[in-house]
Amino acid sequence: MNSTNPDFAFLSAVLQYVLLLRRSSYAGSSSLDSAIALAESNLGPDPHGSRREFVQLCKLAKDLQ
Repeated sequence: MNSTNPDFAFLSAVLQYVLLLRRSSYAGSSSLDSAIALAESNLGPDPHGSRREFVQLCKLAKDLQ
């Protein structure tokens, strides 16, 4: 996803997270690790810290599993 818009890539990480939490069959081979990695590498401008907070929530969800 090197040429992908960072906002779109970050949104993809959010979608992975949602599908995993819902235990959706559409999650495929997604994992919290892949969602975290994708989100962290595509934080982009984050003036209010909401993207960084999302990454922290993903890490917390992973720790709770």
